[in-house]
Amino acid sequence: MAQQLNLFDASLRPRRSLLTPLRLGAAALLLLALIVAAGQWLRQDAARWRAQAAADQARLQQLAASAVPAPAAAADLDTLRRELSEARFLAQALQQAEDAPREQAAAVLAGLSAAAGAEVWIHSAQWRASPRQLSLEGGLLRAEQLPAYLRRLEGQPAFAGQGFAQLQLEPVAQGVMPHHRFALRSQAREGGR
Repeated sequence: MAQQLNLFDASLRPRRSLLTPLRLGAAALLLLALIVAAGQWLRQDAARWRAQAAADQARLQQLAASAVPAPAAAADLDTLRRELSEARFLAQALQQAEDAPREQAAAVLAGLSAAAGAEVWIHSAQWRASPRQLSLEGGLLRAEQLPAYLRRLEGQPAFAGQGFAQLQLEPVAQGVMPHHRFALRSQAREGGR
């Protein structure tokens, strides 16, 4: 019977290295090629976006130069003017309210707000707590609307016992929309009614 002995030591076998200089060089070249390709693609994409932005800007300037105010824009402008007038009125009323008790000032503002309508706007208001007096200047679209506005004002609890005795009304034909200007001044009614 013959027996074979293996005298080869496995630790003496040459080791295979996965990271050889040739493989590292090839991986570095591949990575460099990918970076260059990605950079080229990003440059082209950025150039495309810059061209699109320039075209959009030119179109926007062309539209802005040829823009004609639309009726909706005029209506928006009128709305903004009315809101500005209301804001000025409130600012002036709040400034004058520092001289009077806050509760009375709040009641006057609430009364003016409750009596307001779309047809009437206030340019200025002056209010004194003692003696109670209110002076208003404003505008309205039609003169026939003033009596209804006065009734609404006199019906407010803040103006109980007050009557609007002094009244001025004048037509204004200037501007976008013809309207009427009015000036009112209240005074205490005799007997408080």
